[in-house]
Amino acid sequence: HSLRAMPQYADFVTNWASLLNAIGDESDSSTTTHVAKQRVLVQMLSCAVQAVMGSVGADDEDGPNGDVDPEVLAMDVDVIADAPSAKKKPSSKVSSERLSIVILQALPDLLVRFKTDPAVLSSLAKLPRFLLPSVLSLPQRKKDFSLLLKSLVEIFNESADYDVLCNVVLSLAELARGDHTRAKDARHQMVLVAKALDGRVARLLGEVAS
Repeated sequence: HSLRAMPQYADFVTNWASLLNAIGDESDSSTTTHVAKQRVLVQMLSCAVQAVMGSVGADDEDGPNGDVDPEVLAMDVDVIADAPSAKKKPSSKVSSERLSIVILQALPDLLVRFKTDPAVLSSLAKLPRFLLPSVLSLPQRKKDFSLLLKSLVEIFNESADYDVLCNVVLSLAELARGDHTRAKDARHQMVLVAKALDGRVARLLGEVAS
């Protein structure tokens, strides 16, 4: 909200292409400043996504519930060519669909790239919860969804950070909800994760007992 009050930065928080490009910029990755910049940018992305997507379900059953942010929804989101047509759809819904596509495409790579930085990873792991089910069901997004599931499961198996683990589990649970065409895949992955976790607990208990 404070950035949007500054004319020079007002559009940046919802210029998803520019924001994602800035997050992915590795030109000065060895510096402390770069790490701090990445964390700030990811937090900006997370807050902006939640501001836009958190409002979709208020009057539409095809999204998460939340409070509408008129300033964000009024901004133009023109970042991807294969987004659903805007004809006969409210501009806020079209923007949300486009944003869901952009985030779904970008998240698998970002999750892998920042898997060693718990502060950034925790924020990124929240974002799958805000993707529209209608976008998850698109045939052309099947590969992106599979990559996202794979990345989330790998992070859950490898991370020891409490916040990261909680956000990953909550995102997997959200992806498994509803009747979108990919929910079954998410539920299958959750079953596999639960079985693997159960096996790990059993082994640890066995080691303690011995």
